[in-house]
This record gives sequence, C-alpha cells and structure tokens, in this order.
Amino acid sequence: MLKVMKMKNNFFLIKEVNEERMVNGIWLPPSARDSRRAIVLEVPKGDEDIKVGDEIIKTIGNGTEVRKDGEWVEAINKVHILGVVKNKLGGEENK
Repeated sequence: MLKVMKMKNNFFLIKEVNEERMVNGIWLPPSARDSRRAIVLEVPKGDEDIKVGDEIIKTIGNGTEVRKDGEWVEAINKVHILGVVKNKLGGEENK
C-alpha cells in the first residue's frame, strides 16, 4: 500500500470522476472508459499551473493505473491534461 508518492518528470496523480446518470428513468453506472474528468491528487515539485484538488479534463488511455491507499488512481503526464475546470477543495473558479 502506497502512503506517500512524490510525482516526478511532469507526472500527476489523478482520480477519475465517474458520475452516475439516469437515462429515461434507467440508472446507468459510471463508465470509466468515457471519463475525461479527474481530480488532481499529487503534483510534481515546481508545477504552479495545476494544484492538488483541481478538477481537470484529460485525454483517455494515456495514463498508468496504480493502487494508492486501497483505490485505483492514475499517473499521467502533463501533456495529457487538456485543461483545468475548477478547484474542488478551495471552491474558487480558475480563470
């Protein structure tokens, strides 16, 4: 079990945001394959553009899945982050 993970070489540790949805009254479970939204858990030292807690839009299928504290998270390179949506912890919109 990983307790501390320090990201290097422009890699970020993220957790996908998978939301349940209703279509015509039918509950559809979250689809990890279609998820492009994620929350940033760890950032590489010196990165000031993206912070822990930011919600991002990412490319699909370019990360490496690792297990941290009993749950699956993903390590991705900064080039696979398409944009920052908002900071989920601070509650402020990024501009």
